[in-house]
Amino acid sequence: MERNWLVLVGGGHAAGKKVVVADVTKNLVSLADDDFPIKVEIVHLRDYAQPGVYAPSSVDFERLRANLGKMNENNKQTVVIVEGLYALYDKELREKAIMKAFVDGDADTRLSRWILRDIGDDQSKLGDILSTYLNHARPEMNEFIHPTKEFADVILPRGSETSGVKLISTGIYERIKEEAMNLPSEHHHLLDTPKIDLRKESFVEQNQQFYDLN
Repeated sequence: MERNWLVLVGGGHAAGKKVVVADVTKNLVSLADDDFPIKVEIVHLRDYAQPGVYAPSSVDFERLRANLGKMNENNKQTVVIVEGLYALYDKELREKAIMKAFVDGDADTRLSRWILRDIGDDQSKLGDILSTYLNHARPEMNEFIHPTKEFADVILPRGSETSGVKLISTGIYERIKEEAMNLPSEHHHLLDTPKIDLRKESFVEQNQQFYDLN
């Protein structure tokens, strides 16, 4: 049987999206077993984005959707995670996703991470980074990226934390396993798959418990 499930992980610059994806991937693989194997494919939106454009128009969503539609894995349960600034922006992708997560974070913390990540030993880059942040990235965050937070099933307020990652991983695994057990035998393509019912009331309740713990 061939089956792919779409997961979206969005959030701001240097919010920790890649770390969250890596931790979710590790958790999903650990949950899988011989009877229900899972493979994870990670797609980075930056590979579909035009550098230097700080707006949704930078992303070629049409090409992304086309490539996602071609993804199939033989005899594997495959979770395809799309990660990037605008992962929650495209309506068609949101409608196909079984899980949508937004990695949030304090603006000063994100800027600090950005500086540490990109400056290295070259202090001369600091001015360029601050200019890019103040003139482009911060307005982009406020106008385009932050509003996509409302589409998320799960919001991680401080990046990759154990309870949040576990919530996402377990939610994905339980839902796809439940649906897979009732799948017809014909093959399915990623963007031909009806959206899985996440039992939102129960899921939101678990999400609130996560916030209460933090």
